[in-house]
Amino acid sequence: MLTLQSRTVSLFTNGKSQALRIPKDFEFDAEKAVITRSKNGTLTVTPVREKNFCELLDEWAKEDVDPAELTMPEVEDLPPKSLDHLFD
Repeated sequence: MLTLQSRTVSLFTNGKSQALRIPKDFEFDAEKAVITRSKNGTLTVTPVREKNFCELLDEWAKEDVDPAELTMPEVEDLPPKSLDHLFD
């Protein structure tokens, strides 16, 4: 059974933004989060975790995108560096 936890926290101003301290026992294992405001004003903070390569491939496979339409960034094609010094 899932038990919801709640805590009262203090709000403070940081520059031009309002912020809150997330207590240690509510800490996210993430570097980023998404904040969402519902119609009734409730804010929900959801951690964003980085996807691994397989998860990205699965996500892309679900999208209805023609791979031929995808554009890739230009990559500088540098000549290979000599490895001759390794065999002296």
